[in-house]
Amino acid sequence: MTGAQDSFTSGPRLLEVLRGLGVRAEHLHRIEPHPKSHQDNVEMISREIAHRGLSVIVSDRPCIHLKGRAQLENVHQGKVLQGKAQSSAEEQGKTSGRGGTS
Repeated sequence: MTGAQDSFTSGPRLLEVLRGLGVRAEHLHRIEPHPKSHQDNVEMISREIAHRGLSVIVSDRPCIHLKGRAQLENVHQGKVLQGKAQSSAEEQGKTSGRGGTS
């Protein structure tokens, strides 16, 4: 899952559910996909791929697509474009002879 889908559980509760389903602790991992931990993550993923049984790796970081959606929602709500809209209104005031700042 990318993190944007609805889910019955997440975070620590998800790890508990996975343990309850029989995933052995030594093959249940939580990773944070940051550049600083890239090499450690690659090594752990390689180990678990080589394991002939069940392995679960949970990536614990907000979905990058959600960040983009939040920015887009801010634009739609006028939070990002507010300064541009104000400048545009001032320019219209100048061209229509209603004053404005000089």
